[in-house]
Amino acid sequence: MTISFTLPLDPVAKGRPRFNRRGIVHTPAKTRHFERDVLRLATPFRPAQPLDQPLLVRLTFYMRPPKRWKRDLPTCKPDWDNLAKSVIDALNNVFWRDDSLITDALVSKRYDWTTRQGSIAVHVETHEGKTV
Repeated sequence: MTISFTLPLDPVAKGRPRFNRRGIVHTPAKTRHFERDVLRLATPFRPAQPLDQPLLVRLTFYMRPPKRWKRDLPTCKPDWDNLAKSVIDALNNVFWRDDSLITDALVSKRYDWTTRQGSIAVHVETHEGKTV
């Protein structure tokens, strides 16, 4: 099974957990809102049941290009792993039973020189014939 779609969202990195005065942990609002938007836009593409077999996930984050740049590739913040974590967490328990099922991942950061808008391309593929 293969699922592919593009989300018209500016990529947002997973924020660090914050502690309040009582020591209770919470996710920053920016991260919560982004994960909610990812899930809302991705819902039409979800499988009937959460996938329950080894998965390959490809994420390509298209960043808005800066007005001035030194390189053709975005070697600046946010880090690729924090970008991926925010999308993976948003789709957890909806697209797949648990993110531990992801055995292979390819994450890329690119500038979108054509539309100059941010977006996220998501590709999920099952490893056919393999079981957990």
